[in-house]
Parts: sequence; C-alpha cells; structure tokens
Amino acid sequence: MPDDDAALKAAIESPETILLYGVPRERTPVLVAKVFGNGAKLVELAPVNSIPQCYVLRVDGSWSLSNNDPEPTLGSHTDEIVQAIADEFGISETEDDAGEPLPDEDRAPWPAIDMEIGVYWRARAWPEGYGPASKPAPAASA
Repeated sequence: MPDDDAALKAAIESPETILLYGVPRERTPVLVAKVFGNGAKLVELAPVNSIPQCYVLRVDGSWSLSNNDPEPTLGSHTDEIVQAIADEFGISETEDDAGEPLPDEDRAPWPAIDMEIGVYWRARAWPEGYGPASKPAPAASA
C-alpha cells in the first residue's frame, strides 16, 4: 500500500462497535491495499464465518452493490476481490489435505479470508476528510 494511504489505513483500522442482531460487538476493520477500478466507493466485505470482522475495499464508483442491477456490479468482481484478499492476508483453510474438518485452533486467524460459506457486503462511509469529495480518487491498481 502506498505511503500516502497510511493515514486512510489508520482511520479505517481503528476499533469500532457495531450492532449485530441488536447486540453490540467490537471489531477492527482491515483496509485491503488493492484499489479496484477508480476506488471512488468504499465498501465493507465480510465473509459470513468472520462476521463481525470485515475488510474495507476501495472499488470503482460505477459498481452497483446490487447483483440485480445491470453490469458492472460488485458481485461480478468477487473472484478478483477474494483473490486480492487471499494474496494479502492468506486463506483460512477449513479442511486438511485429507478433506477432514480442521479445528478452529488449526485454522489461520483473522484477517486470513474464510470462504467456507460466502460473503456479505455493504456500502461504508468514507472517514472524515477522505474520499472522492475530499480529494481525488486514488489511482487504480494494476
């Protein structure tokens, strides 16, 4: 991640309390280094087995968050997104080489991605002083 993103990373990766089914839960979001497209939209992505933890993505401003909308949608880019997260943080395998379930203590800890069930995503507000209204969108990653 470029040095000029250090302040954004610090602003996003701070502990916060969210409501999960009406129950307060602590979490610390993780900013994914790769920027998708123009990076104008901030999105939370959480593997179901990792909730309440989440990754924060900078995705193209034209990507709809609804899979029911015409392309481009975030859903049409999930393979690319999951690969970028796995490349940066690793994978939390759910089975051993023989196909037997791994106990939790033998699995890679968060923020390694756990894709056993699937992912959930939603829009996230930019921290104060960041985002397209505050400064130009970051350059797209190659």
